[in-house]
Amino acid sequence: MRALCESTGAPVTDAIDHHLAAGGGRTRGRTALSTGLALGLSETVSLAIAAGCELLHNASLLHDDIQDRDTLRRGRPAAWTIFGEASALLAGDAMISAAYAALAEAPRTGVLIAHAHRRVAETIAGQARDLDAGGRALSLQAYEAAASAKSGPLFALALELPLLAAGCEADTRRAGEAAHRFALAYQMNDDLADAHADRKAGALNAVIALEAAGDIGARARVERRIAQHLDAARALAASLPRAAGEPLRALIATLAAPACEPA
Repeated sequence: MRALCESTGAPVTDAIDHHLAAGGGRTRGRTALSTGLALGLSETVSLAIAAGCELLHNASLLHDDIQDRDTLRRGRPAAWTIFGEASALLAGDAMISAAYAALAEAPRTGVLIAHAHRRVAETIAGQARDLDAGGRALSLQAYEAAASAKSGPLFALALELPLLAAGCEADTRRAGEAAHRFALAYQMNDDLADAHADRKAGALNAVIALEAAGDIGARARVERRIAQHLDAARALAASLPRAAGEPLRALIATLAAPACEPA
């Protein structure tokens, strides 16, 4: 990931280094790598796809922090607060370009890049919807449409791109649905923990949106919905060929129980 971005020069490279040094679970990259290997792709190809997925995700984080005015990312100052908005914006742009360079190392390059573009476009539309919906009263269906469009598409790539590279187009729809279900469950689980902070920030949050719409049992409803999404994601992952869904099933198994909102 770093090597693909190194030609951008300072201060953009400095912003990229700062952002990547903050760590993170590299969940999308690890999932893509494991899925690719399960499908029989080479380590080189699987790593290329994993790098592409992680680069797109991290580009979205750099841009999100600017749009949301978040000053911290993973417990460290967000890149834009140190290097300026312009450099952080360019760092995200560089990562998007680098992601496509990574995918160029995989077979069926045209198919993979075209599909990645579609998912990036969906994410952009979802981010726009998220910025508009923050703090508003929403039905559960409306919240899920907004949250899924923002968080689901890029996570789905971690399953879909290995499947496409392996020639398993027929399985990408189920893989995409499984990924969206898991991403929603993950986001809603975070919403339970972050409701107090999100209420102050006016951010999109399942609990806040349902409470604003008059749902007095919002937290319990969100917890039930998390379980439903995880059950659906688990079943869909199990249906994928050659154990390609096992990395996602492992993620589902480790998802923390819903957290409590701070007093």
